[in-house]
Amino acid sequence: TKAKTRGQPTLRLSLVKVVEEIREFAREIARMLSNGGNLIATLARFCQSARMGCKLNRKKKKPGNLSLLRDPECLDYVLS
Repeated sequence: TKAKTRGQPTLRLSLVKVVEEIREFAREIARMLSNGGNLIATLARFCQSARMGCKLNRKKKKPGNLSLLRDPECLDYVLS
């Protein structure tokens, strides 16, 4: 999922969660490729599953690295 922030598109998905989702779908995707199954439908389900289950949790007290890269104002110290 993408949203415009400061004129640039940003992801609102947890990359760690997306990797886990890819691992879960990898066997099914491989099976679709080898059996001539409906790969497009499988990839569509993966995308839907990633959008629903891989949302980025916003941490107020201790933001993650990606959040800090996007918004350095969340840092506890000043960059010089």
